[in-house]
Amino acid sequence: MDEESKDPNLQAWFAEATEPMPEAAFTHSVMQDVDRARRWKIARRVALALLLALISIPAQDIGLIIAEAFVAQLVNVPNQTVAIMLAPINSVGGVLSMVLLLIRAIHRRLFV
Repeated sequence: MDEESKDPNLQAWFAEATEPMPEAAFTHSVMQDVDRARRWKIARRVALALLLALISIPAQDIGLIIAEAFVAQLVNVPNQTVAIMLAPINSVGGVLSMVLLLIRAIHRRLFV
């Protein structure tokens, strides 16, 4: 058996042993530690799932607020047809995307 396939946790348990234990007691101790580690792993996953469930609703609300802000018109256009044609450039998101594309183009021209 090579060194990569050995379990580091099991090796640490063997290294901590100061006196030899009877075989049955040693096996029972190792199995208790394995069960405890498994329970902690499940508890961490449940806690993470609960945390994500609690955070998901406010995160969706924030996403909706940002989306509404990106589609806000910069200039109020009275003609509906003209407003539809100018929608990609007459919004906060449109201007922001053009600025980011311009920055990317400048960066590519200078550094790539």
